Amino acid sequence: MPSKPFVLFFNPVRHAVPFYEKLQEVAHTEVVISQTREEFFEDLKRKYKDIFAIYRTSASGASANLMLNSSPISPQAASTSATTALLHPSLTSLHAGTFKQGLDFGHGPQAKTLGILDMGRIGHAIKKRTEPFGLTTIYHNRTPLPSEQTAGADYVPFETLLRKSDIISVNIPLTPSTKRLISASAIAVMNPGVVIINTARGDIIDEAAMADALESGAVRLDV
Repeated sequence: MPSKPFVLFFNPVRHAVPFYEKLQEVAHTEVVISQTREEFFEDLKRKYKDIFAIYRTSASGASANLMLNSSPISPQAASTSATTALLHPSLTSLHAGTFKQGLDFGHGPQAKTLGILDMGRIGHAIKKRTEPFGLTTIYHNRTPLPSEQTAGADYVPFETLLRKSDIISVNIPLTPSTKRLISASAIAVMNPGVVIINTARGDIIDEAAMADALESGAVRLDV
């Protein structure tokens, strides 16, 4: 066994290189070179039998008594910035140039309702980042959170979030239960012209249903 922990990477590191170099000071690192799934499994038994950790793994690792880890904070800043950056242009229709007429000619977020689908780290950061916009914020999780963890957002059932939200921020992880969660039936419940900002996985939204909704104008944006 190497004197340092053996950490296996599925891909060469192209980002966060300084952190990778720091890891190399305390661990022996290698990148997988197996060409097929079968070859990789054989390498796990022999070449990589002393590994301490695998970077980028699957749920099946648990059944093999492998410790799984994640880096939940790393996408937080980027996802939060993307959501807030897209919120204003999608409401104001800057690209289309479809502006309101009359004295109240703005399409700003004031007095609108933001629905956060999953009040985790990213959802919480979005709530804090959008507070100056004058939005009313609601959220849906599998279970309600203690009030001190919601930054003032109110818990509502899933269908209520769909019905009440003018903007929906999708932040949930992709699982079998969330795949195509934003379906045609879910879109049918939403406010006409609702803005959907998806900084999570694409498969959470039913692509065909979203295309139909965008074509009809029922939904104004999907990212």
